[in-house]
Amino acid sequence: MGSRVWLITGASGGLGQALVGEVLSSGERVIAVTRDDEPLRPLTAAFPGCLRTVSVDITDAGALRPALDDAIAGFSRLDIVVNNAGYALAGPFEELDDTELRAQFEVNFFAAVNVLRAALPHLRAARAGRVLQISSLAGQIGAPGMSAYTAASTPSKG
Repeated sequence: MGSRVWLITGASGGLGQALVGEVLSSGERVIAVTRDDEPLRPLTAAFPGCLRTVSVDITDAGALRPALDDAIAGFSRLDIVVNNAGYALAGPFEELDDTELRAQFEVNFFAAVNVLRAALPHLRAARAGRVLQISSLAGQIGAPGMSAYTAASTPSKG
């Protein structure tokens, strides 16, 4: 069967980069989705053939799907999707402009939708797989100055 293939977004820093390193260290393979693959180059060198980086804007569904299809085809499978990409937009609500608010939702909510829409056909074809949605406690408990992040991080019910 071979090692599982993980698709991890937000892979160039923080939790995403740490998860990529842990998954590779456990002998599994990773498709790391990031805006910048530079921080992942040491891992690419340390785990030859096990890490594929995909530098793509995950808010652009039209560019994302073919990029993921190509990376998944390179490993011939997909087993686990980790939607981890996101950021926090801080500031008083009334001072955040519409462009900033829309960008917060595009990355923290709609980009996760884009990734799932691109990945689910592969998981369904395999009749197996797992999806992990990384969110924030901010989706349940708001904090002063974090209204946009709280709204964009609200976990789904059901």
